[in-house]
Amino acid sequence: MLNDGHVLTLEFMRNRSDRPGHFELSRESLTELRREARREGRRVVGLFHSHPITEPEPGKNDLRDASVNSLMLIYDVCGRSAKLWRVRRKGGKKVAVEVPLSIETNTDRDLK
Repeated sequence: MLNDGHVLTLEFMRNRSDRPGHFELSRESLTELRREARREGRRVVGLFHSHPITEPEPGKNDLRDASVNSLMLIYDVCGRSAKLWRVRRKGGKKVAVEVPLSIETNTDRDLK
């Protein structure tokens, strides 16, 4: 739940890559997801993915493929931590600015 009362929903998309350790989305799938979200009164604010063996910081390919002003949630599988980033343009280049992220856990749910 965001502070303004909106709910952030994660939608999983199919990996179009057959290369190990690589994830690729199709533009068509992303366009359809955006259309579906609009029909339901929602909007796509960014993308999320995991880094299996590196810190949860955007790499050059992550930034290259990201939209300016979008959010990027990255989960570090080994370190079991996540960071949230906003993609900005600075000096003609895309940069990632970390956004505070609060992760709440429900111990009752964790025990089930």
